[in-house]
Amino acid sequence: MLQHVNTSRYWIEPPEPRIVLQFDFGKNWSDFSSSALTELRVAQARVDFSRLIEHAMTELDRASFLDLGFGQCLSLLAAASEGSCVVGCDVNPACGDVLSRNRAHFPELATRDMTIAIGSILDEVTVERLRDLSPERNGYDFVHSWG
Repeated sequence: MLQHVNTSRYWIEPPEPRIVLQFDFGKNWSDFSSSALTELRVAQARVDFSRLIEHAMTELDRASFLDLGFGQCLSLLAAASEGSCVVGCDVNPACGDVLSRNRAHFPELATRDMTIAIGSILDEVTVERLRDLSPERNGYDFVHSWG
């Protein structure tokens, strides 16, 4: 199901019984973003992300970008800031709230819609929905997963 919340679209699937979160990264990222994320750290994340993309020797402007396990959302937001059409996927629903909070550090994205999927990349339904969200159902120019 897609819902429109804070200019981000959330698709939330109920967790499957076999998915057990061993460590609550959503809470971890929420705590980090509310107590330790500073403008300096965001600026450093932007620089680090730009360096990562430089190694791909391509531009992100108008590229499709899938972030698997988007967590604290800084890579997702940095890609969107560079002009990518972004989709994020994370198993932890709390990461959607983190996106809403952390996008305040990217004022250029204040009115930009971003699509996120809450689900496991190990689940066939999630993979199919992510495929449906890609341009022309043809995959993504970039697939990013950090961790």
